[in-house]
Amino acid sequence: MSDHISISYQSLLNEFSVAQEHETLYLQRSTGQLQLVSESSIAGLCDADEKAIPAKEKAFIDRVRHILIADDWLALPSPIHEADLSVMERFAESFAQNELGDNLFEDEALRNLVAVRLQSLIRASFAQPVLDFLEAKQLEPIWKSYRQLSFQTLIQGFLSQYGVVLLP
Repeated sequence: MSDHISISYQSLLNEFSVAQEHETLYLQRSTGQLQLVSESSIAGLCDADEKAIPAKEKAFIDRVRHILIADDWLALPSPIHEADLSVMERFAESFAQNELGDNLFEDEALRNLVAVRLQSLIRASFAQPVLDFLEAKQLEPIWKSYRQLSFQTLIQGFLSQYGVVLLP
């Protein structure tokens, strides 16, 4: 296995964009190959009667089994869901501190009022009212950008632990 491989952030995003809800994206550490594995494939491992299945299906089951147990395959964290309250909370703090570079709320008093309302909605632990509020205050693009940057930072930190370099 090589010491360092590189993977394009855009290729990760492309793979995540086709992933279904119950699929995990795996990265092969020595080649950079990406593979989606569904929960139904994993469940099939338990239910499979290997003597009765066709060779093609057996090869697929063996591949999934290898991905799940081999040290050279990494299960990647999923992109941050739009309703992730912990990330929303960090967003609200950054917004309150005017760290986001937005010019919609340059007035500090108004920004603080919006931040207080945003933080109270987040503390109520219901994401949809937060999303509705962000849309009403035209903060949705800033939220999406923040969420995207948070995911990029998360995945970059995760991959660096394994010697994988994330390219733009």
